[in-house]
Amino acid sequence: MFTAIGTRNRHFVEVGFNEPRQCTGSGSNTCVLWRDEGWQGLLLDGANHNASINLHKELVYSHNIVALLEKYGVPKHLDYVSIDVDSTDIWLVEALLRSSYRPRIISAEFNPNYPFDVAVTFPDHTQFAPAMQRTSTDERLQFDGVAHHGCYYGASMRQFDLMARAHGYALVAVVWPLDVFLAPAHLAPRLMAALESAHLGNFAFNNSVQMRHARRGWPLNAYRPQQRLTWAQARELLDWEVWQQEVQRGRSVGWAANEARRAAQPQLERLAATASAREGTCFRALARRPPS
Repeated sequence: MFTAIGTRNRHFVEVGFNEPRQCTGSGSNTCVLWRDEGWQGLLLDGANHNASINLHKELVYSHNIVALLEKYGVPKHLDYVSIDVDSTDIWLVEALLRSSYRPRIISAEFNPNYPFDVAVTFPDHTQFAPAMQRTSTDERLQFDGVAHHGCYYGASMRQFDLMARAHGYALVAVVWPLDVFLAPAHLAPRLMAALESAHLGNFAFNNSVQMRHARRGWPLNAYRPQQRLTWAQARELLDWEVWQQEVQRGRSVGWAANEARRAAQPQLERLAATASAREGTCFRALARRPPS
């Protein structure tokens, strides 16, 4: 993709880096850029620190991500941002795009369990607590302190699509079952054409294979009962677009959160109605008990 659109400063930011070193384990999305292409950048993680690779131990939220990038001197027009925090990814991307930062390409983790017609996201409690009931970290991490990428995390692909459009960006590629790639909308046709010409067309967002996966969703780590979405969790999921609309109308935080939750519920009820026929689905637990 960068071969197609070029680079400006070969600078990256990676938020969520689960190793203390570059190019080890599953930690890095920026290893090849750093090791083989000579890029430089900032790494942020809530648990790891290594000054020699510019990895800093920071808890990153929607309300501080811009301040952290400024703190560490990140250029406004950097080339690449990777966000993977297993929860509020879309809120971090949106906070970045509301600022003066304009990355050339962004990748972020999404929840593939939701088909493309469902627009829901994990809540960002830092924006509206205590207006919404807080779910414990242990519940999000499925009870044993380890993120299993089950049902209650992240945002649906459709939610990323809507958010990107709202900020002049577009979905350009998807690596199933984990990452979506966004770029400024004017670059999107060139990027998708570049993937086709490099025989990577199946990754392009407008590819028929991508659309087939998107329409039905991709069951990911939803085979164990404790990984499936419960109604307690489902009631906290939000329709991000409704949240934004209500905030822009000047509604209170509590009002916006409630309206966004209300808009998400019919979508989840529709999934619950068909869940019993879908093996390994995130939504089988919902089918057993209707919402109150």
